[in-house]
Amino acid sequence: MKDHFRCRPDGRSSGGTLRPLACEMSCLQRADGSALWKAGSTSVLAAVYGPVAPRQSSKEDSSKAIITVLCKGSGTGTGTGTGGQNTATETSKNSANRESSSSSFSNNEWLEESSSSSSFLVDMLMACVNIESYKRSVIQIVLSIIQADGSVLACALHAAVAALLDAGIEMNCLPVATTCLLLHPTSHDSDIGGDDDDDNNETPASSLPLFLDPVEDEETIPNSSTITFVNDSEHPDKILGCQTKIMGGHVGGKSTRSNDGTTTVTNTNKQLQQGGGGIELETFIMSIEAASRASPAVVAFWRLAVEQKVTRESQTLWSS
Repeated sequence: MKDHFRCRPDGRSSGGTLRPLACEMSCLQRADGSALWKAGSTSVLAAVYGPVAPRQSSKEDSSKAIITVLCKGSGTGTGTGTGGQNTATETSKNSANRESSSSSFSNNEWLEESSSSSSFLVDMLMACVNIESYKRSVIQIVLSIIQADGSVLACALHAAVAALLDAGIEMNCLPVATTCLLLHPTSHDSDIGGDDDDDNNETPASSLPLFLDPVEDEETIPNSSTITFVNDSEHPDKILGCQTKIMGGHVGGKSTRSNDGTTTVTNTNKQLQQGGGGIELETFIMSIEAASRASPAVVAFWRLAVEQKVTRESQTLWSS
């Protein structure tokens, strides 16, 4: 893959590298599980409440748990595992206000699409949490976007999973999100500083710039496509779902979950590139392969974060 960036906005010299990760678990006292996940300058605080019995019996499912996701901020929305509700419970709202009142939002653009993003997060979490073990209950997840500097959806999913692990929620697998930025020839020739000698030649799909874990400045480049893939931690080559964006706007990724627990995501907008062109199959496969190669690094970091949490708690428990 040809590297069209000599240096990325955040200082990375390669398009195939992730930003430094940081995670602090059990950072909230009132929540059953919590985690602060950072990827570079992007940081998301997640709090998990439950499993708890729903206040209204009509909102419970006798065969499985219901997962709700609330994104904090102006213009936010809530996703729910039932697919028919878009309102968070009073408990989750009050808890979020109490414990995240000091959070500041440096960028609320991602929150404008939080309703669809919350629904996408719910679909991914419903596919990975062992919801059959928590029948007639609700698992509430509150996400506070502390700072948004690109790849917010992936950071939000990782924060939610870390908080679920902190709460001791049984998981079938860990969803690993990777954001890929595709720059089409009409944009990277003028904005990135590509080779002028190739302007008159058709750029092959394998040579198109592809950058992992983009920052906000990269996501807003004209004629660029941003795809967030969610892989299965145990099978990195298995895609649980994806969401597509263009120039920071939602394009129409729709996810559905079948009765057998398989999540399928279909793209309702085939034209991902302004000007009429779509993403070629070779380019899409190249993005999937890049996401699959990057996912083990996140899984290894999760393991390290959990080990540090267990070690810290053990030292506190047995300290004199």
